[in-house]
Parts: sequence; C-alpha cells; structure tokens
Amino acid sequence: MSLILAWFMENFIAAVSDRKAIHKHPDGTVTAAGEHCKKLHPLTPEILLAASGDAELGPTLAKSLASFVQQCRDDSDLFRCLEIAVPFFARHFCASRTYEVPQDSSVLLLGFDAAQQRLRGVGWDRVGDFVPVQMGRPGDIVILGHEEGKRLADDRTNWLSANSPEEALSLLEGVVKDVGSLVPERVNTNTFSYALVPPALKDSPKKTFSNLADGTRAPWDSAAMKAAAVDSSGNLKLKNIGSPTATTFNPLTTSATYVVVPELTLTITTKGNKVFVTFDMPVKQGTTNTLASLAIFMDGVQQSPDVSFLTQSVNGASVVSASWIIAASAASHTLTFVGRVTAR
Repeated sequence: MSLILAWFMENFIAAVSDRKAIHKHPDGTVTAAGEHCKKLHPLTPEILLAASGDAELGPTLAKSLASFVQQCRDDSDLFRCLEIAVPFFARHFCASRTYEVPQDSSVLLLGFDAAQQRLRGVGWDRVGDFVPVQMGRPGDIVILGHEEGKRLADDRTNWLSANSPEEALSLLEGVVKDVGSLVPERVNTNTFSYALVPPALKDSPKKTFSNLADGTRAPWDSAAMKAAAVDSSGNLKLKNIGSPTATTFNPLTTSATYVVVPELTLTITTKGNKVFVTFDMPVKQGTTNTLASLAIFMDGVQQSPDVSFLTQSVNGASVVSASWIIAASAASHTLTFVGRVTAR
C-alpha cells in the first residue's frame, strides 16, 4: 500500500510519497513489511517513475528499465519510448509473480518529454490492464494509493497553491504526514520527495533548486556539499572562522596615524569568497574633545571606512561596534584592527 502525490504545474512537477510497505494476506489481513520502502524512482534527472500497491513493482520496473535508459538517455524520444515500455514490463511483472498482485497497483511516469519540449505525466493501473491515461494539466494533483489514504489526501489538497517546487513539496509532505498520522496502519510519515523541472530552467543562472540522489531537496550538487553548508536544522555553517586573542591590558596610543591594536591581527586563507569581519571594543578616553577612529586593514590596505567618535569626558568609556563585508581573492590574507587619535 502507498500514498503518492504528484502535483503538475506549468514549470515543474512535485512528487512526494510515504515509505510504508504492507503485505496483504489471502484472508484480507495486512501486516507491515517495512517503513522505508522507496516508491519514487528517478530514471534520469528529468524523468521519474512512481509505483504504488505492490512494494516490489516500482523497484522491479526501475531495474528492468535501467539498461534501456542508460543506452537512450540522450535520445529526445526517451520519454515516448518509456511510455511504451512501462506497461509491457508492468504486465510481465504481474504475470510472473507467484502471488496475486494487488488490484490497486498503479504506475506513474513523470517528467520532461524532450521531443515535445514540455512536462508530461502518464499513468497506468492493474484494474485497467495498464492502459495509459494521459495527465498533467497545470494545477492537477494526482493521488495514488489505498482508497482511504487517497480520500484523506484529496480532502487536504483541494485548497493548496504553490509558486515554486520547494513550496509545493513542503505542502505535499505535510499532507502525507497528516494522512500518515490518521491511518498509520496504511501510510507512514516518512516521506520521499522529488521535483522535476525542464532542463532550460534547471540550467538557468536563476536556478535555486535541484535534486540530490538521495531525494534531498536543496540548491547543492551533492549531499556532501549540503552537509558542509548547513547543519541538520538548516542553519548556515560559517567557514574559516577566526578570532585573535588580545592579551595586552589597556593598550594605549596617541598616534595620529593608524597603528595596529596589539594582538588584533589575524591571517586567514580564503577561497575567493567575501569575508565578513566584525568587532566590538570598549574604549576609554584620556582627554576631552579628541577625535578617535578605528578601522580594518587587509594586507596593509584600509578596507573599512573610518569608525570615528568624539570623546566627551576624561576617562569616559564607550563600546564601539562595527561590521564589514570585504572582497578577498583566493589566497592568504592578513587582517589587522587599527586605531588612531586626532587632537581637537
């Protein structure tokens, strides 16, 4: 048993499934056969196979089609060829089983048809002897699975609207998890998600979305890249963090030109990305009406504007804070924090 949702939009298809596998016995009873069954099978980055009903149907079809797809993946008629091959292999699957394949077993072929230059969907089910049904009108949400799960999902998708693959997948995942919480014996809350977009949009400089092989939705090229960029909660991991340790107590200067504050020097090796620099510092003035300035230098060149302030009283204390983003080439660079005073 399964719950699979496919949302067709003008520029993308969003597909989400649960991952529960159920074995139906001859007496009509069912038992759980697994909680992490894969029901969405990417055949290429632009074409997806989805199957419900029999837990082995999808994996078997994907395996049977793999060699053919590998040989023809650059053929513009690949989608049309798969449209012919899928029902053939599905009928063979049902005929070769030693058990009765569930009548509600269904298959979806989703993706970009290079010959027609558009996103398409084709569906088949065992009840209809795997006769193809064309689908894919923008806005349609196709639901496969157990009747009760389909009914609950249908009630929750009528009001949905989305403008991006990310938004659509998030909404569909919420529907699957909601249904899974209501009928846990049929559907679980473990979701697998995949988005399909035309190659022209995927290769655009404005691209913000791609799929990883493990089903992760992210703007990264690999799971390793994602793990290096954000933590498990999606918080950005800052790179190359450095902070010098100041040990001189109450350093003093009367210089009218910039001098390095003791110990506030840091050497880092960058990769050509911009560098975020921030500081906060308590400052005490020895005279009144004296203009003091602080700044950041990189490799001896001033990078920040002057952060200036006027003393108001002898021994008056202030806390000065500032931040900058500095462009840096891919190389080793030395950052220094400097200060100066100018008598008034």
